[in-house]
Amino acid sequence: MSRKSNNKGFAGPYMVSQEWNAANLITLLKTKVEKLPLARLTEYMEKLYAYKYIFSSIPIDKLHKNGFTENHILVYKPALERAIFKAQTIKSERLDAEQLPGQIALFGLGRVFDEARLNHSYTMDNVVYIRQSANAVKKLDGKDCEISFALNKVVKGWYCVIDADVLQPSHIGNIQNPLHFIPEAQPRNRATSASGHNTPKLIAENLRPAEIVEGATAYAGAPVVNMRGEVIQGNGRAYTIKYYYNNFPNDPAHYRQWLKQNTACYDISEDIDSIEHPVMVRMVRVDDETAIELGQYTQKDLEAVANETTQIKSKVGLLNDQALDHILDELLSRDTGEQSLSELIRASNVLKLLIKENVLRGDDLEVYTRGGVINETGVNFVTKFLLNLIFKDGDVNAPDVFIQLPVALQKAIEKSALYILKCRGQQNINQEISKAVLGLRDYLGFKTNGTIQEWKNQVDIFGGSVAEKFNELEFKLIEIFADSTTQKQIIDYFKLYASYATTRPGDMFEAERPALSKKEAVKAAFGVEITDAPAPITHTENPKSKALAIAKAKAKAMLILQ
Repeated sequence: MSRKSNNKGFAGPYMVSQEWNAANLITLLKTKVEKLPLARLTEYMEKLYAYKYIFSSIPIDKLHKNGFTENHILVYKPALERAIFKAQTIKSERLDAEQLPGQIALFGLGRVFDEARLNHSYTMDNVVYIRQSANAVKKLDGKDCEISFALNKVVKGWYCVIDADVLQPSHIGNIQNPLHFIPEAQPRNRATSASGHNTPKLIAENLRPAEIVEGATAYAGAPVVNMRGEVIQGNGRAYTIKYYYNNFPNDPAHYRQWLKQNTACYDISEDIDSIEHPVMVRMVRVDDETAIELGQYTQKDLEAVANETTQIKSKVGLLNDQALDHILDELLSRDTGEQSLSELIRASNVLKLLIKENVLRGDDLEVYTRGGVINETGVNFVTKFLLNLIFKDGDVNAPDVFIQLPVALQKAIEKSALYILKCRGQQNINQEISKAVLGLRDYLGFKTNGTIQEWKNQVDIFGGSVAEKFNELEFKLIEIFADSTTQKQIIDYFKLYASYATTRPGDMFEAERPALSKKEAVKAAFGVEITDAPAPITHTENPKSKALAIAKAKAKAMLILQ
């Protein structure tokens, strides 16, 4: 809002004057907001909020003096809501395109919003924001429900239909909504979210009504709101439906029709046609302190076990070979041989590639970056992601054993992951590495009692030897892991193997060199011969001989166990 006008007219910031009249409001609402530069867009939004304040606070007789009638107010109030939402959305998209953060906090950190809630309003930059009252939220009440926030936190509420214009999510895109008076209930920093508007926009453009209504937990289905329409859980869903109505007024997904056909299922008997932009919510009768507490819960609070390794494994399954090539190329293109894997990850765009390949969601950047730069959590995620790609076809215990190994060895294998993962198909040695990790753990426990050769000759209680458990390459890897004195020695082995096991493109000096077979590449890089896979067992053997062999094996086992 223009700073020059703040001391005129209405009692309070906006005084009776020529400026605040019906004609100027109509002109304001007709503004081509898409064409406004960012600074003008902010000023335009402030003027809209000023008119909203005027309609909420100024006596009708004073409004009449400025050309406003009761009918004007009935028309302009919802028009203002939609104009504000449109301007906020455009500003959010503009900030995202220019890689600028949204407003992180209206009053900074702490519990300073207590005073705003106490006064039902606050002033910022000379603009007054009034809290929406429960009476302003017209609702069509339905049946009671129970909403799960955590395994031990279930809250009673009820379904109801309200107008999308009075639904107040914490953010509009990545812009904090100044009419949401419980911002502490939204711990996520949506102001720096790269997907603050992208994800809801994508959902709105492909809206499936049932998915945004049906759900027994707080994290799926109809948004959970307080009596004032302020969202406690489901801010993204609330923004989605507001965006949908604002950008698709013809309702192409038939959201309204779906509600009409299903309101009986929620014991809503009144006709939803009485509400211009109906949206189903779950309303809870709680005070602000409880609402803020409920906002702190997340989906993980409903899981019996929130295991990071399990979550990473699920992500690993989403990556195909072509996408993996893109990620490895991105990291290896920056490798001069001197950096650690962490340094390569920090210098790369690997997180954006993982989003592009649908392994990560855009809003995961809130957790893995700070100020647009990958943080320690992000580096750890990418590192563990690459390691799990190595171990995914091996022994399920390998990842847990890996973190018990000496730290220097862990770092060497982490950096080697870039070269190991380049070798796929018949040249893949992931299973051998997985078994070598397990073998190394056993050898390190034995090491004080003898050499690696002595360990290989150990016999267990069943008469089997260590030598029978591992092949030539696996023993060589165990030896390399155990005896190397520097990380570089280990990395160089895998780097050399990758050079033999993958095709090297030709250039103006050398012709293309095709990849060697696994057996040839292992011999060239590790200096050991691996035996060919045994021939498949045929079914021409004498059944009596087979039965006799099984009987002898069982008898031997029983004798050992006695």
